[in-house]
Parts: sequence; structure tokens; C-alpha cells
Amino acid sequence: MSRPVIKTWLTPPPANPVKHVIIIGAGIAGASTAYALAKRGIEVTVLDAAEAASGASGNHQGLLYAKITAADTAQNQLLRLAFPFALSHLQHHFPDKAFWDDCGLFQWAFDDKEYQHQQKLLQSHYIAIENWQNCTAQRSSIWQEQQGLWWPQGAWVSPPLWVQALLQHPNIHVHTHQKVHHFDWQHPQWQVHTNNDCFQASHLIICSGNHSDVFTQTQCLNLRRIRGQVAYADSHAAIHIPHAITGQHYLTPAFQNRHTFGASFVFNDEDIQFRVAEHQHNLNGLQQLSPQLADVCATQQIQGRASIRADSIDHLPILGPLGDARAMQHTYAKLSQDKHYLIEAKCPYYPNLWINTAHGTRGMVTAPICAESLARRLCQETDILPQPLQDALHPNRLPIRQLIYGQSAF
Repeated sequence: MSRPVIKTWLTPPPANPVKHVIIIGAGIAGASTAYALAKRGIEVTVLDAAEAASGASGNHQGLLYAKITAADTAQNQLLRLAFPFALSHLQHHFPDKAFWDDCGLFQWAFDDKEYQHQQKLLQSHYIAIENWQNCTAQRSSIWQEQQGLWWPQGAWVSPPLWVQALLQHPNIHVHTHQKVHHFDWQHPQWQVHTNNDCFQASHLIICSGNHSDVFTQTQCLNLRRIRGQVAYADSHAAIHIPHAITGQHYLTPAFQNRHTFGASFVFNDEDIQFRVAEHQHNLNGLQQLSPQLADVCATQQIQGRASIRADSIDHLPILGPLGDARAMQHTYAKLSQDKHYLIEAKCPYYPNLWINTAHGTRGMVTAPICAESLARRLCQETDILPQPLQDALHPNRLPIRQLIYGQSAF
């Protein structure tokens, strides 16, 4: 009988006492991770190259729902767990709804293929959704005749205000305009060098979005960049959008007298300058969702912003302890010849170095549960994610993939 393959690159590293944590990045991933640790009594220092929520987490509003299909993939499994967790987190920790609202969400079946996907999802009973045509009390007049799904707990959130609220915890110390140049392990702690200072902590967590793979220790991640531009429309007294709407584009109810709509998707583009052509793309999408609001918006001053999202090659977040990819090339070299080769050697991990990044366009949904998972593992608690999902999100899957398929990140 053949022996099973032992994936030692997925075996957890030795657990060390968590005394003080540095987090690089103050977006939704960094803020959620800081909060999950801080509420456990751990001192956290958050460093950001600019201001908190100045990157992909800086849009005025975003949608909170699980954009899933009925297929039993790792991504769908994660989203089915992540959406109710994020909603529960908001309800429990921020019940006053100062920066979010579970007003419900209409997911438009904009073509036959999308309609078929939605029908399969309805039949799967994976998540609390309803057929839009059965929800006459909820339907907006402009969508009465449309097909789609109704998410009764679908919500919009203001990511910058959510990030600010998370970072208010007394155990969290935020240092902005601290661009990290490099970091080194000098036993028993990490030395993190910025343009202004040097910070020390027992543990280091990278949550810096599309900048997460710029360090020597993280080059193996090979992140993909996705430019996204959103647009804003001033609210109008004659136009009432009672709930969030999504299809090929999305539209939020007004918050602070402003709607958010969009968004564009431009792969492998790191330019964050606002583009009129992409604004027109977003206006065309708004015309489908709310022609009346689109006509009003066309007469307003152009408003919006662009940012860069980070994505992994398999479109899953990157979550967990980081192995030394260069050392792994030697430890697991035989995998380049036979991916089933049995290697029992221990994985060469960096000490106390973790990561929570590559949430793509779903960061508001997936970042909170990933933050909780990371905090539980660091504190040696029972993980909120099942083992197969932990393995699917593990950072070491990426250098191993590169070995097997003859790719190099160096």
C-alpha cells in the first residue's frame, strides 16, 4: 500500500508566546486583524505608509453579501462562512449602525446565464436568500418586473469608517506615514524599519494589500493587481434607493447624502489616477440600475476614486504563517520532478511571521473572518475555519505551486 503524501509545508510552525504584534497595513484586513488581537488583550502596533483606509478600503461605501455560486469550491465555502460572520461582527460590536445598514440587497439576474446560476444557488439552501419575485413587499418600483435574488441581510458599509472604528481599541497604536522598507528577525523579535523609525515586536503580520509582496520575505506571493474605480452621485430628494443593488455594476442607498456606484475592473494596472473613460463606464452601468439617478448624475460634477486591489493566482485570500520560500525550494526540490514525492522534512518557516492579504474585491466580507482565524491560531485557540479551508488559504501553497509547475518568484 502506498503511503499518503505528507504536506509538511502545511504543518503549523511552533507556537510562541504573543507579547506584542506589529501589523503592516491599516486597511480592512489590517484593522480587522488588529482588533481581533486587541480584544484578546494583546498590544498591537499598526503601521501604514499613508493614512488608515487610504487604499482599496477607502471607498465611500461598499456592499456586504456573499457573491457565490452553488459549486462546492474553497472560495464558496469561505464566503458562506465569511458573510454571516462579518454581519454578526457588525451587529455585535457596532450595533448603532453609524456607518453601515443591513437594508437588504437585490442581486439582479442580468442575463440568462446569471439567472441559471442564481436558481441553482436558491436550490442549494446554502445561505439565507429568496427569489426576488416572491418578495413583493421589498421590491423597489423600478425593479418590480426584474428577476433576481433578495438578500434580506445584505448590507452596505462605509469601509473607512469601519476601519476607524476598529482602530479605536485602546490596545491598538496606529502610526501613519510610516512606509516599511524592510524587516529583519533579530532574536527574540522582529525589527521593522520605516522611513522614519524602527519598531520591534515578537510577531509581525503583513496586511498591506497590493504592497504585501514587495518585501524580500514575501516576493514568492506574486500578487495580481486589479485597478478599480468607483463613482459618487449626490442624493436627490425625488430619487429613493431603499436597498443596495448589484448586477454587472452596483449601487448603494445614499449615505451622508451620497450614493456610490461602479465599479471598473482593470487587471495588471497600478495607476490610481481618476479616468474619465472609466467614469463613463460606471455611468453606463448606473443607467441600467437607475436611469433616473444616472440622468441626474450626468449633470453633476464628476466624483469618484480609483484604488488597487490585491488578488492571488487562485483568487483566494492568503492567510497564515509564512515559510521561507528560498529555503523551501531546497527542502521540497524533489516536488519539481514528482509532485507526489514523499518529503517528511519540517517546513522552514520564518519565526512569528504571518500574513492576511489578497482579498481581491471581497475584502469587507472575507477580511474579518480571516482576521479572527489568524488571532485564534496565534493565541492557540480553536480555529473558526475548518482545516481544509486553512490549507486552501495557506501562504505556502504558492511557493509549492511554483516548484511543481516550474515557476520562479525570484
